[in-house]
Amino acid sequence: MMNRGILLTVLSLVSVSQAQRSRFRCIGKATDIVFVLDSSSSIWDQDFKRQLVFVDDVVSQFDVGPGTDHTRVGIETFGHKTWLQFNLNEHTYMRSLLSAIKGIVHKGGRRTETGMAIDFMRNNMFQSASGSRQHAGHFGIVITDGRSQEPQKTARAAQEARRQGITLFAIGVGDNISEEELRNIASDPKQDHVFMVDDYRALNTIKDELAARTCPEIATPRPIIRTTTPPDVDPAEAVRSCGGKPADVYFILDSSSSIWEIDFGKQLEFVRNVVKIFDFDSDNTRIGILTYSDSYETRIPLYGNQHKHELLKKIKRIPYTSGLTNTADAIRYVREEGFAHGVTRPDVAHVVILLTDGVSREPDKTTHEARLTHQAGIFVFAIGIGTAIDKDELNRIASDPDYSYVFHVDSFGLLDSIKNTLALKACKVTPKPQKVCFGDSSADVMFVFDSAYLGTHNTKLVVAFANEVVRSLDYNTKNTRIGIMAENCQRGLDLTFSSPSVLSSHMSRISYPSFRSLIERLRSETFTNKDGYALPVAIIFIDGSMDSRDLKEAAEEVMRLKYQGVEVYAVVVGNPLSSALKMSLASHPVDHHYFTSPSYEMLFSIKDRLLDILCDVMSFNVIRPQWPHGNNAL
Repeated sequence: MMNRGILLTVLSLVSVSQAQRSRFRCIGKATDIVFVLDSSSSIWDQDFKRQLVFVDDVVSQFDVGPGTDHTRVGIETFGHKTWLQFNLNEHTYMRSLLSAIKGIVHKGGRRTETGMAIDFMRNNMFQSASGSRQHAGHFGIVITDGRSQEPQKTARAAQEARRQGITLFAIGVGDNISEEELRNIASDPKQDHVFMVDDYRALNTIKDELAARTCPEIATPRPIIRTTTPPDVDPAEAVRSCGGKPADVYFILDSSSSIWEIDFGKQLEFVRNVVKIFDFDSDNTRIGILTYSDSYETRIPLYGNQHKHELLKKIKRIPYTSGLTNTADAIRYVREEGFAHGVTRPDVAHVVILLTDGVSREPDKTTHEARLTHQAGIFVFAIGIGTAIDKDELNRIASDPDYSYVFHVDSFGLLDSIKNTLALKACKVTPKPQKVCFGDSSADVMFVFDSAYLGTHNTKLVVAFANEVVRSLDYNTKNTRIGIMAENCQRGLDLTFSSPSVLSSHMSRISYPSFRSLIERLRSETFTNKDGYALPVAIIFIDGSMDSRDLKEAAEEVMRLKYQGVEVYAVVVGNPLSSALKMSLASHPVDHHYFTSPSYEMLFSIKDRLLDILCDVMSFNVIRPQWPHGNNAL
């Protein structure tokens, strides 16, 4: 009897302990939970059912319901593909939810495509149309018994989900799991978001702890980022400051999947309110707008007639898209196309106002494009919204100093609190002073590059760079003349319909000009003036990937140019040249005539140094060597 009494006491204590553990309930905490359940063929049907029982046990500890502070649950299963079981807004009562969980069928997928499943959860289930709520805690619970087919894809998908503000738990079952992959999926700190159990029976041992960590009151809180901008200025002051201030302003608006459509509308309303402050009289301010996600789309171009009333209506109609946060390409496009020569006005401030609620898809590339934009003389304001942004990235995107060009608000609803301050700061931007060469000297400056070799993209960058240099040369006094020699295309390619024999004969006569032929044409056709009044200057752009033999042949023609008295500046892009080629392709002293840029995008980094030397040469009377008799003296 004593043994029986002891046994009953032990059982009673166990029952009390279990009762105490099961008393945990997550009540009144708005929570959106999505379960991502492994349904691959490596799982037996009986174990798949144990997985469903585990989900049932976890959700039973939440107050599932239709209210704003209730919990919502969604479930997807995955194998070689993803199967949506139900969205967050489909079963908002506990009885309906538990019945739906019980009815989920094991699919027996052929592979374990975990990354694809996480992407599906982020792009489809944590969306307003699927019942996800912005004010709720967002939790994704991934359960798997194996390694994914593409671990790197899985890690990237999890990273994007975390950036979107989803707290991820990773539960590994059995011996075939990869702890490294579980850690790559889970949120930080890893010890709070990674679970590993021996088998599906053991899932029962973690249900209470998982439920507790998933409840927003107990879970690791999402970081709260406070607005770092000062109180908004007086609206009248902003309007006064913007009166009569000309500027070309481009808004770059985030339209990625992490933004709810209602918040995108708040973003548009903010832009409308800022635009209302700008002065459009006499074409003082012009506005361009681009939206971006996976790709980018120009919604309102910078050029054309702009009337404030019509512009405000167009902004209101800009559509919402979705996708990843491809910030880098959006910045590049606005720099190269939005502010292209002939589109923007050279004598006004060029301003970009970029809004984002998250981290860019390729942070290093975004930083690179932002740096090029700053070098191009464009002032960039960066506005971060919400808790998922990276403040360091905002600082890298924005112009310096950060305290003038970086804004930060907790939500889209707070954007209007900075509209007057932003407009005031944007209106106070003034174009950077340009170097200008003045003097009594005359010069003929020819920019030379092989457009056929460079291709369209690189040619556009060289032309943009040349245009910036030209704007700083003194051509108002008629002392300076500018030219471009770039066409070096194949000759005789076109042929109307003909017989094969005629075509064969024609193709044998097609010429393929070399870089040397371009320089020879420059020497023999361009610098033929012998009056001695104008300093002849050639700025030659050389691609470092050109064939060395072609460059050596071109160097022979450059030597003839220099002998004729032409001041030759060599701008080498990409691979550096040998010392011998440097000496041949640039005038003496070489240090003053030889420039390098790692890429065509980085050309603007050498502009000031080139201008310093050009101004020094062109601003004073220079003793020029006499032209030799005849153009072919060598």
